[in-house]
Amino acid sequence: MPPKKIGTFEEIQSAKDLAEGTVVDIPEWGFAVKIRGLTRGELIALNALADNGNDPDETNIQAAHLALTEPKLTLEQVRDIYRDKSIRATERITNAVLEASGMTDGFRPGEGN
Repeated sequence: MPPKKIGTFEEIQSAKDLAEGTVVDIPEWGFAVKIRGLTRGELIALNALADNGNDPDETNIQAAHLALTEPKLTLEQVRDIYRDKSIRATERITNAVLEASGMTDGFRPGEGN
């Protein structure tokens, strides 16, 4: 078996390793949204936000804002959705973001992970 190729920095930087364009069906709303996975840097920033005593819902809102690609929403619009819409619908988004980001079941940024 031939040796595996060793990648360069440029190849690593250009590798597409994030889930992009993941369609999340929201039956409660009658349509879907599109998300992408979060980067490690984004996760670190979310953990810092949570570690500074912020409301866990705010961390989920920030994660959804980063991950939602269609429709592209402002942070305030995402806050409105998470405040005004059902937990069932918003948890579909939160869980899809975690899954697309390669997180384990039950993981939430800032919860000692």
